[in-house]
Amino acid sequence: MSTLDLCEKYFQTRDIYKLLDLQKDAQMNEIKKSYHKMSLLVHPDRVHESQKAEATTKFQVLSRIYQVLTDDTKRALYDKKGIIDREGDDDSDKDATFKGKVVKLDAFLDEWRKTFHPFLYHKSKYVGSVAERDAIKKAYLDGRGSIKYIIKNTPFLDANDGPRVHKVVCKMIQEKLIPPPSHFTGEPPQMRAKPNNAGEERNENPKAQ
Repeated sequence: MSTLDLCEKYFQTRDIYKLLDLQKDAQMNEIKKSYHKMSLLVHPDRVHESQKAEATTKFQVLSRIYQVLTDDTKRALYDKKGIIDREGDDDSDKDATFKGKVVKLDAFLDEWRKTFHPFLYHKSKYVGSVAERDAIKKAYLDGRGSIKYIIKNTPFLDANDGPRVHKVVCKMIQEKLIPPPSHFTGEPPQMRAKPNNAGEERNENPKAQ
């Protein structure tokens, strides 16, 4: 199955720009940032053992797309003809590309962790760190105050982290590092989103616990 077929199967699009939420004139720093975000969401280290096979395939697909968009020749070919070079390579399921070099998947994952998110090696050091707080802050702003969005887009978080994330968010609001949810929604206090113990959102005024 070709890379674009896999894009359609797993990401419901054959448009690699749309997949990474990019414009066609996206610059290298934008491509890297978007790739980092997307690959983090499907990284095999972040899913249950039963989901690792699919996550690994998705991760490989994103790697190939990143290779295309960061190579002027491959990108020009895709932009002009809508195809990706070297489709059907027999080793494509075993290899990935990192910094312009084809490497075995295990080695690629190792390099990815070191380059994009070294904290993936040390969850215990990441949780509660300044890096996690910064990631929560960014996700809060990107997600317009949504706790669900924060949990989905921050490393290591799941539904059980809802109450802890809520406390972190409320503290940042008190410190005026981020605006309250009403800044995004325009809703009155009694309608603002607050997570319950399952990490879901309900309509209450958020207060620091």
